[in-house]
Amino acid sequence: MTGGPLDVTVIVVGFNDRDSLPGCIGALASDPAPGRIVVVDNASTDGTGEILGDLASTDPRVESISNDENLGYAGAVNTALPTITSEYVAVLNADTAPSAGWLAPQIEYLKDHADVGATSPTVTVKDSGLLNAAGLDIHLTGLAFNRLLHRSVAEAGTTPVEVPGIQGTAFVVRRDLLEAGGGWYSKGFLYHEDAELSWTLRLMGYRIAFVPTPPVEHGYVLTMSPEKLFLLERNRWEMLLANTESGTRWKLAPLLLWTEIMMWGYCALRGSAMLAAKWRSYGSVRQRRRVIAARRTVIDGLRQVSDGE
Repeated sequence: MTGGPLDVTVIVVGFNDRDSLPGCIGALASDPAPGRIVVVDNASTDGTGEILGDLASTDPRVESISNDENLGYAGAVNTALPTITSEYVAVLNADTAPSAGWLAPQIEYLKDHADVGATSPTVTVKDSGLLNAAGLDIHLTGLAFNRLLHRSVAEAGTTPVEVPGIQGTAFVVRRDLLEAGGGWYSKGFLYHEDAELSWTLRLMGYRIAFVPTPPVEHGYVLTMSPEKLFLLERNRWEMLLANTESGTRWKLAPLLLWTEIMMWGYCALRGSAMLAAKWRSYGSVRQRRRVIAARRTVIDGLRQVSDGE
């Protein structure tokens, strides 16, 4: 690989990230790999929009887009997508600080492996030296977990490996694959978008890889609120209903039932607000039947492999 810009556009998504965004852009600007850097502000209310011009002036590669409303993580990426012509798209959370050299190995691996649709770098928890994610683990029931969360970086190894999914904090994907389904699916608004994208890429016949790199530090704290649980559970079920065939769901029914029992138990331990959020997720899935049906049509058009494969 050369030391100059690569054929990749980095999209940085921010929402109320006035304090962290300058550090993220400063770190990116110190790396020659990004060919273009697009900062998308999701209608922040903390003054983030006021500093976008200053950030854009730090490097000719940096541009900014301000949304009039919060479109969610995937929706913000889709705002920038029509302006992108590079072969690859990298996505970053605004509260990350990517080390110089994190991006080039991702692009190199994708260039050398035509059957890999997306890659995840090494993401660490800020100021801890521990992993935030080395890709994503995705269960048959649609539950997704940060792979190797809070484990030592050494446990991730130094060799690229295939993983079930990309972790949304930082990843690289082929632009044409992202565009194939009309952009990154954003109807879920927040949470589980990375699992859905990963599942879709795999149905399209592509593998996903974790490529160890200099770390992308993430200001991450593991939390679970009723609203987060509502969105995670609703979006998980919408993904299962849209991205799997009916026969698959019948085969998985015992496992899905057991998972629901465990999830209700978890909510009961966390209190009435969590129980209400879980119940509300069912109602939202029912109300969004047309949304799910429309997504299923898109998935059927993209599908190249069976659920079993």
